[in-house]
Amino acid sequence: MTIFHKHHNVGPPARPAVDAVAPAPAPVPPETPPCCLSPAAPPRPPSPIGIGARLSRRTRTKPREWWKLSNVQLDEEVDDEIEDADMGYENACSTVSMAESLSYAEAMRCPNAEQWKQAALEELNAHSTNGTWKLIPRPTGKKVIGPKWVFKVKHNTDGSIVCYKGRLVAKGYNQRPGFDYIEIFAPTVRMPTIRVVLAIAALQDHHSRSIDISHAYLNGEMDCDVYMEQPEGFCEGDPRQTVCLLQKSIYGTKQGGNSWNQKMRSVLESLGFTQSYSDSSIYIYVKADVRVILPVFVDDMTFASKSAAAIDQLILELSQHFKLHDLGATTQLLGIKIDRDCSKHSITISQHQYCLDILDHFGMADCKPISTPM
Repeated sequence: MTIFHKHHNVGPPARPAVDAVAPAPAPVPPETPPCCLSPAAPPRPPSPIGIGARLSRRTRTKPREWWKLSNVQLDEEVDDEIEDADMGYENACSTVSMAESLSYAEAMRCPNAEQWKQAALEELNAHSTNGTWKLIPRPTGKKVIGPKWVFKVKHNTDGSIVCYKGRLVAKGYNQRPGFDYIEIFAPTVRMPTIRVVLAIAALQDHHSRSIDISHAYLNGEMDCDVYMEQPEGFCEGDPRQTVCLLQKSIYGTKQGGNSWNQKMRSVLESLGFTQSYSDSSIYIYVKADVRVILPVFVDDMTFASKSAAAIDQLILELSQHFKLHDLGATTQLLGIKIDRDCSKHSITISQHQYCLDILDHFGMADCKPISTPM
């Protein structure tokens, strides 16, 4: 007879016991000799106030509203700092050779003093004829900017001397916005546009002719009262008591380029030109089957058209408004030499002399040329 025994809490068989693995002992750092131990820093006592309260409070100054200030309240020291900084920048970036004096005193001490003196007299005669300024007693509480003589030798593309040029410019960096000028923008033709006009002239056999406007900036009108010191070397009376009130725009003033551009644009539009939309320095003249393209770079103008008679007529009409120099057929433009081959409908441009001048300026005129400059 089989006997069954009743077992309580019968479950799955118990797993065999697994021996626990003891963790590896941590490495013991080497003992530091007592002589190398540094004394512990004393604990810092807690501050009774927070770190934010311990910091010094910054003083905040609101920017001055210059448009509400009077002329007397303006800081003269700021203008002096700007003038010193600009003069230092001009001296650092100047690439004028020894044959080109930077000031009137230097020009009068160099061997070509007579040529520089004649150039300065021609510049002053142009101002006198044009009525650029009038002499008045020095106004009280008004900003008076200084003038500066700039002398430069003009060269042809082959390096030959054209003339000795003297230019009287104003130190426009001392002018204040809102008081001494309002608008300053003046467009300038881009070099890709010049190349496009030359390419059109070559492909379509256009006649090209260049003119130069003499003392272009002097044709613009001033939009604000600007006072300037008398030019160095040509003062009338006591220069401390008498200053120049500018009637026409002058080179160096902030609004000079804008004033000349507005005057030039009004005259060209009266002659039948239309300003280009894509480039504000390109003017197009269209009448019947005659079309003239006129790129303008400040005071340098180049006419391109199939009709030489139309170019002659437009230059004649333009000479009634401005004093200009007719340079004839375009052989150089903005320092670029232009060689034209009508039989092949091609124009070649180069700046060979400019490259030689740059090499000479940096002392590399005798360097050896190689095919791979890098």
